[in-house]
Amino acid sequence: MRWKSYQVMNTLKETIERLAEQPGRARLVAGGTDLIVQLEEKVIEKEPLTLLDISRIEEIRGIKESGPFLVIGSATTISELVASSLIQVKARVLALGAGWLGSPQIRNVATIGGNVVNGRPGGDTTLPLIALGAEARILSQEGERYVPVESLFMGVGKSAIDPFKEILTHFRVPPCERPRRASAMERLAKRRVFTLPTLSVSVCLELNEREDRFQSVRIVAAPVEPVPWRARKGEASLTGANLSAESIHRAASLARDEANPRSSLRGSSAYRKDMVEVLTKRALIDALSQLNKVLCG
Repeated sequence: MRWKSYQVMNTLKETIERLAEQPGRARLVAGGTDLIVQLEEKVIEKEPLTLLDISRIEEIRGIKESGPFLVIGSATTISELVASSLIQVKARVLALGAGWLGSPQIRNVATIGGNVVNGRPGGDTTLPLIALGAEARILSQEGERYVPVESLFMGVGKSAIDPFKEILTHFRVPPCERPRRASAMERLAKRRVFTLPTLSVSVCLELNEREDRFQSVRIVAAPVEPVPWRARKGEASLTGANLSAESIHRAASLARDEANPRSSLRGSSAYRKDMVEVLTKRALIDALSQLNKVLCG
């Protein structure tokens, strides 16, 4: 083991105080499904002497509606996301992604905050959160701030959040629901679950008031780059476009042309590049089907 003390926290205030008392020597842990393994394998540069368990802090658990947003506590487990009727209706893409993460045993322990702070670009809740345009609330001794989830990724396994100083407390998520908004996720892997994806694509789209054109679209894919990747040319091509098969095909083709994934044991660069087009097309069609839209052309 690479820590000497393990302490269970009860409040955010207590946690911030503990971090301040042991600068650089204490760090946060929630579900620990990734962190404990990383500590055992000695792949973390900084060695904490104290682990502060924040998984039982009620302030950062649960899912609720607050004004125009869904608010998700960072210590909410993946299983709780999957089971939430609010998430299923108002953030369907997140329910889909959460349902693919690991095994039931892992989902019962792993948290949405940990999945994001872990910094892996292909995280099964990461892509949906970015597609939804979610923001993260980060707390430290200096106060709180809200930042887009997509800005938290600095490279493979590298997060902009410092777990020795800061706490990701909540996610603020704009609902993506009928009659004009919908979301979807496609995931390619050798097995449906229990394995890392060869490629995943999450989308969230909004139609105009007449519901005959795309008003805005977000397309997020991984692993394509060291951080979650936005298919911005594909997104731009759909803004104001008619609801047609031609529009979908053009956007998916642009996404493929723009993508430059690397090769790995899970798939070659060329294969992943082709799958960006395939999965983008499938995800967009699935999202439109949630709005009972039949493509023409």
